[in-house]
Amino acid sequence: MGEIIFDQVIPLHAISKKNRMRYWKGMVLKDPSITTYEKALINHFKANYIGAAVSGPIKVDITITWKDNRRRDIQNALDIILDVAQGIIYIDDSQVVEILAKKKIENGGSKIHLIISKGD
Repeated sequence: MGEIIFDQVIPLHAISKKNRMRYWKGMVLKDPSITTYEKALINHFKANYIGAAVSGPIKVDITITWKDNRRRDIQNALDIILDVAQGIIYIDDSQVVEILAKKKIENGGSKIHLIISKGD
């Protein structure tokens, strides 16, 4: 793993965009829960990442922990997190060259452990 750029445990319940986006007359309408979640992620990233967005290849290591065993899609949850980090931690999500994603179930509560490092 290259130089670590960001390593934080984010105390939020990860949600996904799937089934929360609606299309109406050519417009995309977001469910209010997505907007609230995106704002919470933005605030966390801005409060905990100091510096300019990084250029060059990056690697992402993420563990999403949910508090119950309901059926959830880790890929859709990952998409929204990477979209929000774009422009704050790194310039564009096309820089991502490797992703290691893990899903865990724990009684303690939901959280996201996100590690972003420089790629090769």
